[in-house]
This record gives sequence, structure tokens and C-alpha cells, in this order.
Amino acid sequence: MTMIDARNLPCPGPTIKARDAIKGLSGGDMVQVLLDNPLAAENLERMSKAAGHTVILQAQDKGEYTVIITIRTERSDNFAEAVLFTFPTTKLAVAGEKALLAAGLSVKVLPMPEQLAAACGIVLRLPPDELEAGKAALQATNITIEAVYQQTECALIEI
Repeated sequence: MTMIDARNLPCPGPTIKARDAIKGLSGGDMVQVLLDNPLAAENLERMSKAAGHTVILQAQDKGEYTVIITIRTERSDNFAEAVLFTFPTTKLAVAGEKALLAAGLSVKVLPMPEQLAAACGIVLRLPPDELEAGKAALQATNITIEAVYQQTECALIEI
């Protein structure tokens, strides 16, 4: 079992540490995360469940929590988790969509999430396993990426 001590870390630190640890694990492996922030424990639980993992949340004495995550056996290709690309202009986003489609990637155009900007705009969404291929396709066509975010059910985290 992989152990993570995320006590004294502000959000979204515990979620990022757990996400990074989970990336290298196989189905059936377990991660134990120690926390002292109830909101971080809830966020970690939601993120893990959204990814299809089994989660046990245990409250402990003195405001400490333990979250135990069992990694799902099969990784699905649903978009509960995804990566979002933002661009300086809508014109670049449209060009980016064309480049990603030409590269054979599973791109979807979405409105800009409110958490990212109050202004109108669009983002391009890909499954997490297509992140590197997406970056390469955009760079090969000289399309400027403004930012890349990991999307989970409960958070957007710039990566």
C-alpha cells in the first residue's frame, strides 16, 4: 500500500499528491492518504469515486482523516477525468480542434468553464491518456496553448 502524508497541505495539494501517486499504480493497488482538512478529504473522496476507484473515508481523533483508495481494475475511456486546453483566442481554439482531429485524437469543444474565466470562450477537451499527443499535435502546427488543466468531477487543476 502506498502511503501519503498530506497533513498541513492546503487544497488542492492533497488531491494532487494522491492523483500523482495513483498514476503509477495498477488495478487493485491501494493508496492511504492522511489528512487534517475535512474539505480536502471530501474532495479526494469525490475525485477518486469519479475516477471509478473504491474509497473508504475514516475520521480519526484530533481532526485527522484517513482516505483509503483502491484503484479500479479497468481504466475506462469516459470523460469523468479529462484535460482541457485553453487558447488566447477563439480562432486558435478552432485551429487547435482541426489539428487534434487531424492527429486522430478524441477532441471535444466545450464552452469555457466559469471557474476559468467570466468571458465567453471555448476549451478543447481530451481524455487524459491523449494529453502528450495533444500537446505534440498543437506544437507541430504552431498553435499557442494558453494553459492546460486537469478536469475531475470536482476540480480544475492547472498542469
